[in-house]
Amino acid sequence: MGYHLQPPLVSIIVLNYNYGRFLRDAIESVREQTYPHLECIVVDDASTDDSLSVLEGLKAGWPSLQVLALGVNSGQSAAALEGLARATGDYILFLDADDILFPACVASHLAVHMSSRRPVGFSCCDAVQILGERMVIARNGNISRSFRSLPEEPDLVSESALIQLAEHGIHLPTITADQLRSIEQRNMDWPWSTTSCMFFRREALELIRGAAGLRQLRIATDNFLAHAVNLLSGSIILDASLVGYRLHGQNGFNKRAALEGFLCHNRVDEHFDKTCRVFLDDLIVRFPHYSANMERPVRILEICRKIDRPDDEKGLPFWAARSRLARLLVEWHDELEPFIGSRSLQTWMLRVRVPFWIRLRLWLRRRIQEDRISSSMRDRFHSHSL
Repeated sequence: MGYHLQPPLVSIIVLNYNYGRFLRDAIESVREQTYPHLECIVVDDASTDDSLSVLEGLKAGWPSLQVLALGVNSGQSAAALEGLARATGDYILFLDADDILFPACVASHLAVHMSSRRPVGFSCCDAVQILGERMVIARNGNISRSFRSLPEEPDLVSESALIQLAEHGIHLPTITADQLRSIEQRNMDWPWSTTSCMFFRREALELIRGAAGLRQLRIATDNFLAHAVNLLSGSIILDASLVGYRLHGQNGFNKRAALEGFLCHNRVDEHFDKTCRVFLDDLIVRFPHYSANMERPVRILEICRKIDRPDDEKGLPFWAARSRLARLLVEWHDELEPFIGSRSLQTWMLRVRVPFWIRLRLWLRRRIQEDRISSSMRDRFHSHSL
């Protein structure tokens, strides 16, 4: 063979805050991955325990381990963004420092992306729940429940890419269609597992990493990432437990071991509305960024309609307080119109019930601007004619 195909690089970003007692297990689980082409970056979010001394000892035994120590505690999202800025991989896995990866985790996720006929933004596996040093249940409930409700897609998987990679010495596990389920882009439920189980395409994260407000989300980063990436490009769940999720009383996701008929997490997700607002604002403010290469740019507005929420800012008129999207369409009308078109924008404002008099005012203002431009062009034409 006249050329050598380079394997994809995977960046594992370990997010740590005061989990020094778990760090060694997390880092060692990265070193024990069967897929060797990876880099590991630990972002310590200004821990006050023995985390930094633990990391110094780990780096002595693994010189290529990258440690990024933040001077000020900034929260989960800020730490994830700092790690992403340092990462060079084609795929990204954010590993919470209290979790562990089983040896085939990275290889299996890669095999999903290389086998799937759908180039989705991320894959998600299941997690074994661990209490102390004991495995208490092999599922967290979400992935299994999704598998029971979603149809199998026999044509989803193709082995051709795995065969090509094997010819270049890159061997990945075989993935079959019965192990996978596609999550539709319009999904608004939570069919996934937790942060450490998600395996992102770098291209998908690059789309949303610049969202204003993301850095200020101190927790529930996976809530934002999963919903945003899935709404834009879809996801796939893998029916395999490849991560160990440690239950220790301070968990943000699973609060207790899974039990059929009971919730293992809080019933009300107080972070969901906030993450929706952050994403909604970003989709409108950076509409050109998202729509530039989309097959159907109008789908951005369809996503906005799906994640629209009441606006909790004080002093807003009723129509704006009822729909944040309505307010944004009015505020960003002039910037959106060149990309959406006047008629389409008027239609969308009608759908979110922007009052008629506001829509009329915006339309008349636009017509006056067009008349002024036309008048100016006529005057210039006449002056040149003379």
